Amino acid sequence: MLMNRMHVLLAAALALWPAVSHAQVPFVPPERPDDPPIYVSDTHAALSPASIVTFGRFTSVQVNVNGAGANIVGDAANEPSIAVDPNDHTRMAIGWRQFDSRNSNFREAGYGFTVNGGSTWSAGTIDNGVFRSDPVLAADADGDFFYLSLTGDLHSQVFPSPDHGVSWSAPVTSYGGDKPWFVFDRTGGPGRDHAYQA
Repeated sequence: MLMNRMHVLLAAALALWPAVSHAQVPFVPPERPDDPPIYVSDTHAALSPASIVTFGRFTSVQVNVNGAGANIVGDAANEPSIAVDPNDHTRMAIGWRQFDSRNSNFREAGYGFTVNGGSTWSAGTIDNGVFRSDPVLAADADGDFFYLSLTGDLHSQVFPSPDHGVSWSAPVTSYGGDKPWFVFDRTGGPGRDHAYQA
């Protein structure tokens, strides 16, 4: 009975498909720097305690914080991606689209790292002041972290971190367009530590 209802819903949805013309949808580039950055000085930013949410045996700790671990009121972050050291799960890094103010859609490559399994985080931005988007993080077999980021002109770059997200080296250009993904071969085979991007 449930399967028949799903087929009816699917048939109804497909029947409406041709009704939407591609000409009716205006073309908007997927990523573009519309607004100028709005910088909020750390000394003038309003702060509040970082969010810590517990549900059953799980605890969630806010990652996008200032250097003292406090929430920065008025900033925003989205599209998170995480890398975990396969050799030591207490070392992790997270990347996100960092908006210093909700009054501007200018975004940077935000990141945070932890060396204690996520109990505390240190955060910052890679390539400060540069428009970046679509972060994707990965770890290779040796536990080195990599941060893939898209520029405003839809070019992707990879920032390596040999110290588990504490610092990020200069980027190298990679292939890919809007929201590229990548993984590392962590097997013991001949492709070990090769990166694959789609």
